[in-house]
Amino acid sequence: MNLARSVASLIASDIHYPTGEPVDVTVAECCIGGIAESQACDDLFRRENVGVSLTVTPCWCYGSETMDMDPLLPKAVFGFNGTERPGAVYLAAVLAGHTQKGIPAFGIYGKDVQEAGETKMPADVQEKILDFTRAGLAVALMRGRSYLSMGGTSMGIAGSMLDYAFWEKWLGMRVEDIDMSEFIGRMNKGQFDQGEYETALAWVKEHCPEGEDYNSDDTKRPREQLDREWSDGVKMSLIARDLMVGNPKLNERGWGEQAQGHGAIAAGFQGQRQWTDHFPNGDFMEAILNTSFDWSGKRAPYIVATENDALNAATMLFGYLLTNTAQVFADLRTYWSPDAVAGDALGLHHARNGVPGRDVRIGCVKGRVEADKLRQVRRQRPQRQNGRQIMRIVKGGERSAVLDLRDDIVRHPRRGDKLAPAMHHPVGGGAQHCRTVTGTSEFGDNRPERRLVVDKRGLGSLTVPLEEGGASNLGRDAAGQQVQIVVEDG
Repeated sequence: MNLARSVASLIASDIHYPTGEPVDVTVAECCIGGIAESQACDDLFRRENVGVSLTVTPCWCYGSETMDMDPLLPKAVFGFNGTERPGAVYLAAVLAGHTQKGIPAFGIYGKDVQEAGETKMPADVQEKILDFTRAGLAVALMRGRSYLSMGGTSMGIAGSMLDYAFWEKWLGMRVEDIDMSEFIGRMNKGQFDQGEYETALAWVKEHCPEGEDYNSDDTKRPREQLDREWSDGVKMSLIARDLMVGNPKLNERGWGEQAQGHGAIAAGFQGQRQWTDHFPNGDFMEAILNTSFDWSGKRAPYIVATENDALNAATMLFGYLLTNTAQVFADLRTYWSPDAVAGDALGLHHARNGVPGRDVRIGCVKGRVEADKLRQVRRQRPQRQNGRQIMRIVKGGERSAVLDLRDDIVRHPRRGDKLAPAMHHPVGGGAQHCRTVTGTSEFGDNRPERRLVVDKRGLGSLTVPLEEGGASNLGRDAAGQQVQIVVEDG
C-alpha cells in the first residue's frame, strides 16, 4: 500500500485537469490478492468515476484474478524492480494476460535495481508514470464528448470532410452537426447573453487595436462597416461557445434548447466561402475562443478549428489535453531550412549563373555568425549591432555573395535609428555611409561595373543602378534596379 500511496502522491502533485485543478486520485482500500479484492476495487472505481487505471505491485500476484479487466479504461502496470521482490514476474505475466485477452496495457519498469524497502522512485519510473497518466487522462476526458461541426466542407479541404468513424471508433467521441444558418438566426433574434455581449464588446474595443489597412482608398471598408463586423465577431464568439458547451443564461430567457449546447470538447467553423462571402470571417471568434483568457478573465480554452478542419482540431485537442495549454490553428505552408532562415533574416543571398541560393556564411571583424548552424562563435559584444561593424560576406572562400536589400527603410521603435530591413540591424543615417565607385568586376569577368562599397559605419539603402553588362551576382535597390555590391573591410 505504501508504494501505491507514493505513486498517488506523485500524480496528484504533478498532473492537473485543463481547468488547472489537481487531478483526483483514488487508491484501492486494500491490497488486491484475488478476485474478491479485485471486484471490490472495480466497484470503488466506478463509484468514483475513475478514468485511468494504474496497477502497482512489488511482488507476485495471481495475474488473471487481479488484473483490471475493463476494456475501456486506459491502464498500465508498474512492476517494482527490487532485489528479492518479484515485481517483474507479475508485470510480465499480467501484460501477457492482457495481450492474450486483447486488452491494451502499458508496462512500467525501472532500469535500475533497488533495495526491497526503497520508497524513493527513480526518475525514469516517475517520468513513465506521469507520461502514461497524462495520456490516459486525455483519453478519459475525450470519451463521450462531441466534436461540433459548425458548417460543412470548406473549399474542398479534405480535413474538413468529417470522418465519423475516426472520432467514434478511435477517440470514443461523437460528431454533432449544425448548419451555419444557426449563427445568423441567433444573431438576428438576439439569442445570446446581452449583458456579456456588451461587456465583451467594450473589452474588445479597449484591448484589440486594429492593424494598418493596406487596401486602396477605393477598397477600404468604411468605419460603420468595420464597427458592425467587430460587433458580429463578438456575437459569433458567444454563440459558438454556447453551441459547444451551453449557457444557462439562455434558459433564463426562455431558450431552453439553445441553453443546452452540444457537449463539445472541440469544434470547427466552416466559414469559407458560403459564410464569408456575406458575413465576417471567423478569425476573431476562433482566436479568442482558443485562448486561455477573455473579457471574463482567465479560463480554459475552447478548441475551435478554422475552416472546420476536423483533423487539425484533433491534433489541437491532443496538444491541449496533454499540455493544458492553449493551441494555435496553423497551416504548414513553407519549409524553411536553417540556412534559409538565416539567409532571409540577414538578407544575404548569392547567385550562380543567375540561380539564387542561400548557403552563404556571414562574418564580421569582431565576431562570426555561421548561417548554416545558426550560432555565434568567437567573441562578439552582444550590445554591438552587426550592422555597425565591418561585414565580410563569403561563400566557400569566394567573395561571391550579394546583399538582397528590401525596398524600404524602417525605423527602430525605441531609438529611432534607421533600419536596413535586409540586415535587420540599425544603420545610423541610412545610406549616407555608403559610397559608390566604378571599377573592374571582382568576379572574374573583367567587365566594367558600378558597385557599392560599404564602410564600417553601417549598411544602408541602395540607390546605385547597375551598369549594362554587369556581373550575375546582384542585389536590388529601392527602385528595383539591380546593383552589384562589394563589402570592404574599411
